[in-house]
Amino acid sequence: MLTASVVAAIPAELKSIPHWVTWRYETRKGDKTKVPFTTGTNQRASSTNSSTWSNFDVALAGMNGFDGLGWVATKDAAIVLIDLDHTGADQIAVWAQRILERVPSYAERSPSGSGIHIMARATLPPGKRKCGRLEMYDEKKIFHLHWRPHHRHSSDHRAS
Repeated sequence: MLTASVVAAIPAELKSIPHWVTWRYETRKGDKTKVPFTTGTNQRASSTNSSTWSNFDVALAGMNGFDGLGWVATKDAAIVLIDLDHTGADQIAVWAQRILERVPSYAERSPSGSGIHIMARATLPPGKRKCGRLEMYDEKKIFHLHWRPHHRHSSDHRAS
């Protein structure tokens, strides 16, 4: 649930970058999926078209009828999105906890509740972006926030 404390937990640095979209669940071919939209419209947002994104305040004000906000990764923003899958529902798996402890970041439970999404100031080297239950993105990806902040290490979000 979106509360003032959840909004306050999202770092100002992330809020200041106008890469925000709204999203809602839709069913496609029997599967529930998260579909991004341009704030205040029923037009789909794109991870590669910045004209479909807005600033945080506009996106937050335009949430009526949507399930959440999403943040779009681009190389110029230098924010890496890290997706940890199957981290444990009640207790965070040791391997995931180690990552959370080492990466200064904003992190929250994934919409499914079984993973963790991390947003950290960093750049990725060329090469592989997926390894087992870990995926990393620095462009053309939308992270769907679900208002369940998990862990925050610093206010400047630089990876060590």
